[in-house]
Amino acid sequence: MNKKTLFIGLLQNKMSSSSRSSSGSGTIANLLKKLNELRQEYESYITIHWNDYYIKALNNIVTRLNAFFNGKDTPLKLFNEDSDPKECIASTISNVKQKLRVYRSQRYYATKEDGLNIKRAQILDECYEDKEGQEFSCLSAIENQFYAKEVLAAKQREWQASSKTKSKRKLQYDCCFKKAKMLYTNSEGKKFRENSFEFKDFHEPERLPDGFTPIKPGDILYYPCAFGKLGKFIGAEHASIYIGGGASVHLYNDGKARLICTSVYKSASYQCEMLILDPDKNKGFYSRIEIIERAVTAFCAQNSKKLQGQYAAMTNNCHQWVFDIAKKDALHRIQGIPQNLVV
Repeated sequence: MNKKTLFIGLLQNKMSSSSRSSSGSGTIANLLKKLNELRQEYESYITIHWNDYYIKALNNIVTRLNAFFNGKDTPLKLFNEDSDPKECIASTISNVKQKLRVYRSQRYYATKEDGLNIKRAQILDECYEDKEGQEFSCLSAIENQFYAKEVLAAKQREWQASSKTKSKRKLQYDCCFKKAKMLYTNSEGKKFRENSFEFKDFHEPERLPDGFTPIKPGDILYYPCAFGKLGKFIGAEHASIYIGGGASVHLYNDGKARLICTSVYKSASYQCEMLILDPDKNKGFYSRIEIIERAVTAFCAQNSKKLQGQYAAMTNNCHQWVFDIAKKDALHRIQGIPQNLVV
């Protein structure tokens, strides 16, 4: 089999798999992936001419993207044999990502009246950057900062209203989660595979759904398998601060150390249990509202385009940042997680 035959076969496979993609954000991620794969393959096979198979593969993706955006604004351009392959793929990728950033922003502001909830917080997780050193830049975008400030303001009001006596003030649960023991479909028709996590909005005095664990703003979420399992061993750990409204603030490795605000879904995946540290039951921690204030202030004060610190596994990592924010003796950097964890 020569290079040209192999290349055409790859394109035909991509076209058929693209036609089977379902609608929604999963489709967008798949189509962006296919665009990048087409670009990489074309650059690898520099002796292959711009041909009908390649044009059809690209235009199939562009057509599906235009359908996703439903004809809003200017549709993405279709191509022919006279188009420059490198230029048209690069411009398509750039234009798609620009449209997606606008689409993300529009959805965020359009749902503002819905208040703070898991579904709205998940908009914060949508990421379409691929520049080296900026993999998570969209997770510290202006919409993410606005949501973090929105959450903080709501929790400050709740804290103040809970009691006239400062020492008796408290926050209520506003979220809960469970780990799927088997594949199931929830009441909204969303499927959860075995060992994945489902999060729901939960506000007292509602009844806690069966099998769910409540999360309170100011909790520290600890996940010991952030990057899965490495052979027989558990992979790297991850810790984040749950600020409320279905959102968490973390320190991530983005080439440098980047603070991000995401939905709580980004605090865990599916390899093992997620643990909760309750600052009210452990000594030396700030109050819950102070933890949230400190986390949101640090996140919003970050210049996301001019990151300063370097992320380092042993000296500047996610759980060290969490405890620097949450503990009063922040200079004593705690590498491990104290006791009193709730599963």
